[in-house]
Amino acid sequence: NPIDENVNTYCQKSQSNTLLTKTSIPYPQKNQGGIDKNVKENITSINNNKEKYKKKKEYKNYGEYKNVFFTQEQYEKLIEMFPKDYEERIQKLDDYMQSSGKKYKDCLATLRNWARKEGYKFQEEKREYKELSEDEYLKKVKGGDKRYV
Repeated sequence: NPIDENVNTYCQKSQSNTLLTKTSIPYPQKNQGGIDKNVKENITSINNNKEKYKKKKEYKNYGEYKNVFFTQEQYEKLIEMFPKDYEERIQKLDDYMQSSGKKYKDCLATLRNWARKEGYKFQEEKREYKELSEDEYLKKVKGGDKRYV
């Protein structure tokens, strides 16, 4: 290893009792090729991935104490699921969180679970199925659509 050789050579020449510091040991020049290039590429890749994760969902707080939070999409879904009493459900969860100190990762999922425990039946999404001809089916399968395999 070139660094070890330089350190050993320097120490043998020095023969003094002075403390060796990082700056007092002659290091070889940085590699201007392969390793530095790979490091730069990795740093760029890491920074690009960070940008993807920075785009967090924006939440808005609800209820008297503002403990309950939803994204706009979740809030719309909540109104769709509980059109008659969504505000009461939000306040009930908000009161519970305030009085107990409990926190939830997903307030919509909590309200859905509470509703299930109360015996609430959610409407099933009705799916319409289109009959495919054999040619259409084969085209979908060959195109990689895994729903038809």
